[in-house]
Amino acid sequence: MKKQFAVAVALLGAAIATVPCYAQWMSSRADIPFAFQVGNKTMPAGRYLIERVCDSTPNLQMIRRTDSSAVVTALTIGVDANGRKSEPELVFHKYGNSYFLAEIWTGGAQGRQLLKSERERELVKESAGREVAVSLEPALDRGL
Repeated sequence: MKKQFAVAVALLGAAIATVPCYAQWMSSRADIPFAFQVGNKTMPAGRYLIERVCDSTPNLQMIRRTDSSAVVTALTIGVDANGRKSEPELVFHKYGNSYFLAEIWTGGAQGRQLLKSERERELVKESAGREVAVSLEPALDRGL
């Protein structure tokens, strides 16, 4: 009985601890016209929401198709615009017909850079690739 109570208290504590993470959920929206990869996961073309998983941990970004048919959480690092104009956009690296989400810029002086997957590191050795940008706009609600 004590063990069941302890498990219930732990689950309740975990649920309560996550509430502040979603209190100020900022999200952006993008229409991505091609399939792309985030880490080792391939995401289909479509309309996506890009959201910080938790305000206190900006390193985790959720990339979710608005119909919830595809979702991935990505580990990112902060990068500075270094004086260049930083438009709200997603930056993809393209190698042949393969696209990899590389950066998330929400319009400020700092963006988020995704870590390269093993597959992308292999493709970098084979060809130079190029950057492709997709506009990013604020999402007024989390569903669109």
